[in-house]
Amino acid sequence: MYCGNCGAKLRYQSASNGNTKLVCYSQDKSQTKRHLVKDDNCPNHTRYPAKDVEDVVINTILNLSFNSDENNKKTVSVFDIKVNLQNEISKKQAQLARLTEKFSKIDIDSPLAEAIETQMDQTNIEIEQLLMELNNTVAQEARANKVNKIIYTINNFKEAWEHMDMRERREVCNEIIESVIITETGDKPSIQVNLQLQQYLNLRKE
Repeated sequence: MYCGNCGAKLRYQSASNGNTKLVCYSQDKSQTKRHLVKDDNCPNHTRYPAKDVEDVVINTILNLSFNSDENNKKTVSVFDIKVNLQNEISKKQAQLARLTEKFSKIDIDSPLAEAIETQMDQTNIEIEQLLMELNNTVAQEARANKVNKIIYTINNFKEAWEHMDMRERREVCNEIIESVIITETGDKPSIQVNLQLQQYLNLRKE
């Protein structure tokens, strides 16, 4: 789970009343966890009841279904994987072009230049990894199998959930969910649930 305001992880914190809260690591003032702090001025001071957040996450998954023509039995082929990889590469290349243009217009000795250069290096690495996968049929098959496993799990989530114990529920959630992002908005917090390989899943909420 991550803070949507600064990007730091959220940690579980036991409250005096026995309940558990979720707190942004940037609010941790101890010196032992400084490497987990992203922004000392992060505005996300809220301590979220863990159960409330977990209920939102579970309900989000329970309310998902797939857009498909035949009884929600959509599957993903290696061809779909290739198309999505090509789209991802194009997006990353466009992102790199924007960063390069930005870098060319600023003082190369400034802190901003260093940050942009780091982003450029990271984007280049991501493009290389995607290109390697695009030329690797075995990797594409593995990704297709993983996506189809997630599709199967979500399609059967409602029926299976009530019969699972806590360990099984945790394993299923870890299999499906990539990240949960909680953002303090000044009103009701925003809770965003991101699924594993979501770009391949044609999802809608019921």
